[in-house]
Amino acid sequence: MKTKNQINKDWIAGFIDGDGSFAIDKVKDFYRPSLSIAQNDPQLLHKIKDFFECGSVTQKSAKNWQYRCRSAEQFQNFIIPKLGNTPFQTNCQYHYQLICDNAMPILTKSEKLSLNDRAILDQVSKDIRSSRTIPYSNSNPINIDWFIGFFEAEGSFFLDVRKESDIRIAYKVTQKNLDLLVKIQGFFGYGLIHSEGREGIWKYSVEGKKYSLKYQLFRNLPLNGKKNYERVKFLKAIRILSTLTDQTSSLEKEKAFHKIKQLSLEIRELRKK
Repeated sequence: MKTKNQINKDWIAGFIDGDGSFAIDKVKDFYRPSLSIAQNDPQLLHKIKDFFECGSVTQKSAKNWQYRCRSAEQFQNFIIPKLGNTPFQTNCQYHYQLICDNAMPILTKSEKLSLNDRAILDQVSKDIRSSRTIPYSNSNPINIDWFIGFFEAEGSFFLDVRKESDIRIAYKVTQKNLDLLVKIQGFFGYGLIHSEGREGIWKYSVEGKKYSLKYQLFRNLPLNGKKNYERVKFLKAIRILSTLTDQTSSLEKEKAFHKIKQLSLEIRELRKK
């Protein structure tokens, strides 16, 4: 199994499915395709910018950054060649195909846009906007790189330490798209899906206190953004738990408990940055 993750088109597809969006922007009579990705990790967005070799990263608020490419020329020369026929798992697939098939042939024309051209672009823009909240599913296969990208956008590591006998450890992905979580569950063959407690929000979670295949992908695949620091501490907590047995002394169990509690606090602090 490979031990070094990198940003590739499958990872990018997963990340866009989680935190990105496609659109047709219109300013007065000027149309342009748009790819936007919002995140609180500017270094990761700069890695995405380096992958595409185009676009810009700007700060939108104190803890919110955005990667954006809004240029028909850059879509034609960089975005589309980099993504190719990459299979998305959300309605990004539909939006990407609308832009590639219906908008780009018009936006790359050298002559002035006709009334029919504008009508087509307006319809593409409308179709994208109206379908953003509609549940979407397709038969595109999932792979590990896609999941890692999606997890970096939508996933989290969970380490809850209350007392020695009550330590919960898990990783989870929260989504409105229940069909997508079922698809992820089917791909791995494990994990639970249940309501997050908010209407229309679902969570896929994998729990356990021992090293197993459930955590193998995170042990062998470092993440690309700052969430990788959480991954390291999460795996360290699992290693500590895995050393505990019925024969472990009370003193050693207490030391392990305090180490895990400290790791939990450190993960929380990382999320504030």
